[in-house]
Amino acid sequence: MKSELRMSDHAIVPGAKIFEVWWHGELVCTVAGADGPGVRVISKYYAKVFVEDPKSPRDPGLVEVRHEL
Repeated sequence: MKSELRMSDHAIVPGAKIFEVWWHGELVCTVAGADGPGVRVISKYYAKVFVEDPKSPRDPGLVEVRHEL
């Protein structure tokens, strides 16, 4: 089952939006804008970050963050 993305209002910053990541009906992560270019990912779990997938061409703009079950 894939994770579901939902857009929501930021609980602290008025007028800002965040993305919530839901999996099996449970909120597992939020993604919000960060100061400067980029995003802030806040996960419920300690996550391993995969910067490079050996099966795909090297792309420094792609980072996969997932929780290992």
